[in-house]
Amino acid sequence: MNKIILLVVTVLIAYLANYVYQLVQSSQMNYQNWKAANDALNLIGKNVLIVGGTQGIGAGLAIRFSQLGSSVVIAGRNEALANEVISQMKTNKKSETQEFKFIKVDVTLIDQLKKFTTETTQYFEKRGGVDHIIQTQGGLNAALQLTTEGHDKAFMLNSYSKWYITNKLMPLLKSSSIYVCNPATRGSIDFNDVEMLNSWRLLGGPGNRDGVFLDSMTKEFQERYPTRRFYHIFPGFVDTKVLENSNLNPVINAFAKLIQPIAVYFARNITTFADLPIYYATQGKEGGVSMNENAKLYTPYEWIKNPENRAKLWAWNENLEKQHSK
Repeated sequence: MNKIILLVVTVLIAYLANYVYQLVQSSQMNYQNWKAANDALNLIGKNVLIVGGTQGIGAGLAIRFSQLGSSVVIAGRNEALANEVISQMKTNKKSETQEFKFIKVDVTLIDQLKKFTTETTQYFEKRGGVDHIIQTQGGLNAALQLTTEGHDKAFMLNSYSKWYITNKLMPLLKSSSIYVCNPATRGSIDFNDVEMLNSWRLLGGPGNRDGVFLDSMTKEFQERYPTRRFYHIFPGFVDTKVLENSNLNPVINAFAKLIQPIAVYFARNITTFADLPIYYATQGKEGGVSMNENAKLYTPYEWIKNPENRAKLWAWNENLEKQHSK
């Protein structure tokens, strides 16, 4: 009996190991194909805005776009990190027309979002528009934290700022807008407490809300502007400093540092992952969808398929903007 159990366990382990191996191989092949397709591009003369481009995934996207000839504007809070990214982009310069610029902004504050979108609008108007907007700003929060304007910081960072920037720059957007964050597979938004100021909870709370928000707005933007393409991409494991830069409690921070070396082993580097959003930004066909790190589409769920929900959320966003215009 023991030999039979041992045989069964051995077969199951072998099967599982082979399954994981096949998944990894398939994923690697996808990224190799996207890289090859992107390497064939000539993006000289194209203008790209990357919010959250001073580090992590955003920095990887900025560097990869520069390799393909694009002019790139990166936005974020850290000027020192931005200068490092710009220095790397300059080493990839393919044309005298390529321009690399940093605009400082704290996207959790609506007053700063106003100034930022005014500045970027003026800049891209002079350059004939913006071809691609990719927004990677985001973080993890283990507690409700309010901004100086009285809003949930996680919501402003992960969700509202993305909608705000896309909406303000729509008149200048030529091709695509991509959100890099966590899509949801289910859920809804309570319009009586969108920011969850009165109902915040760690599990199934702000993370799911932000996913629902971005799924909804990705689909709604596509409905309103069918000549451009909108995507919401979950990055999976990418070697970034998201745990270090997030508002986590000491216990979670300690655990994060412990597992970091293990997580990095399985993670993609930032420029490798960049080929997925760049491929869909430049060569994607079907827009208005959410996908995982291997471009497998998430099935739309009932709440976001309902146009009334999306319209109501859009109106809520506009109302919040108006409140800060007074």
